Amino acid sequence: MQALVCRFADKLQLKIDKLRPAEPQEFTLSDFVPTTEKNVDELWSQLEAIISTFTDPHLLALAQSFLEDTDFSAALREAPAAKSMHHAFIGGMLEHVVSMLGLCDAVARHYPQIHRDLLLTGALLHDIGKLNELSWGTSFDYTMEGQMLGHITIGIGQIDQKISALPGFPSQLRLLVQHMVLSHHGKYEFGSPKLPMIPEAVLLHYIDDMDAKMQTMDSEFRKAASAGRDAATMTEWVRSMERPLLNTRAYLASTQPKETEE
Repeated sequence: MQALVCRFADKLQLKIDKLRPAEPQEFTLSDFVPTTEKNVDELWSQLEAIISTFTDPHLLALAQSFLEDTDFSAALREAPAAKSMHHAFIGGMLEHVVSMLGLCDAVARHYPQIHRDLLLTGALLHDIGKLNELSWGTSFDYTMEGQMLGHITIGIGQIDQKISALPGFPSQLRLLVQHMVLSHHGKYEFGSPKLPMIPEAVLLHYIDDMDAKMQTMDSEFRKAASAGRDAATMTEWVRSMERPLLNTRAYLASTQPKETEE
């Protein structure tokens, strides 16, 4: 970094007498990496509000044990949801989780036979291992723990630790929460050790996949627009979705007849 600054200064014919690392209060992460456009405090309030509606006392206690963990809450407010795929920005994990909780709540009303609180618990906890799998700061990367274990394995360990500290947590419920996390990728080839075998796990997988894909599409449309690409044309090939994409609204708007002045 110092060499880069010096080369930049040489080009501008500036003289630098001294360099020092910037103090944390002298910069923000948004100076270096993408950041959520949403208000993090508002997202956190939405998260707490929906968790407070749990009626199952054991799942409520489990969720609150995470939210009241200062290390967990601080990390969740900042962490990206991925290094380079969906929600790959500061606050991306929180934005993704809150979005999924809203979707799960709506789906639970449509399918009243499912265990609503179990589904929402899966949305809250499915990716918590990423808080240790990823590192973030002026760039995003994987930690050694993340490289060696992966976020599903890490997440199961974190959940087991919290449940072990909750007296009287039912073993059957523990098994179901674990299964939600283990199976949320949906397929063996996508990294799930188990396939979803309960209704809540099936729903969690598809809701997670849907939210990820919709955010990816929005990101690709923004990227194309910032590059000056016509919004009514196909994007470049998107590797994560193995296809180019088309912005429906922009495409339809381009086909509308233009009003002429009289």
